[in-house]
Amino acid sequence: MDLRKIENNILDHALTMFNELGWSKVSTNRISAAAGVSKGHLHYYFPNKGEIIVALYMRMDSEIRQWWRHDRQNFTMEHMARMFIRQVVVIEKYKFLYRDIANIVRDNEILKIRFTEARSRRMKETGDFVRELVNIGLLQNVDKDPVQFDYFIIATWVLSDYWMTHVDASGSPAREEAYLEGYHVLINQFMPYLTESGMHALAAVDLHQILREQIENSQP
Repeated sequence: MDLRKIENNILDHALTMFNELGWSKVSTNRISAAAGVSKGHLHYYFPNKGEIIVALYMRMDSEIRQWWRHDRQNFTMEHMARMFIRQVVVIEKYKFLYRDIANIVRDNEILKIRFTEARSRRMKETGDFVRELVNIGLLQNVDKDPVQFDYFIIATWVLSDYWMTHVDASGSPAREEAYLEGYHVLINQFMPYLTESGMHALAAVDLHQILREQIENSQP
């Protein structure tokens, strides 16, 4: 097994255990046993658990960032649905990070910096996307007041990043239904600003097809 495969094997087992048990309850000894590597071998790749968490966060961020180049070229209501579903599916994959992010970043300065940078970048990119929907006539008035527009973008970001945490806290086991419900909550926020063209474009979105595609794409 080459070095990258060993590293990914460790990360895959750590992710499964963090999601199932919570990161604070999983030691590097348990991870090494689950991954089938010696403790020394694991510490060669990751000197401590914090570095495993940072590596998992960077893996997740890389998965999210690879799509933004395409997102900036597809300013449609259909693509907005795809962006949201894709985001909640990926976050579900790395749910331990969002379930306890406050404690994780408090104890990990490197991750705190990475998380803050990613949050700022994503909110800017989301704002740019929404402004383009205004420019092409799908939305109106949402960006008239800069302060209110900032609040709108923050609310959109919080919903996309923490919707599945809310679902977990409420005890709902139906993941696909939860993804769809989250999308409808998002659209409810956009409804007051949709133009007639925006309403027609929204009605044409095949949400179930998008959901199937994103779930298939998330499979290893």
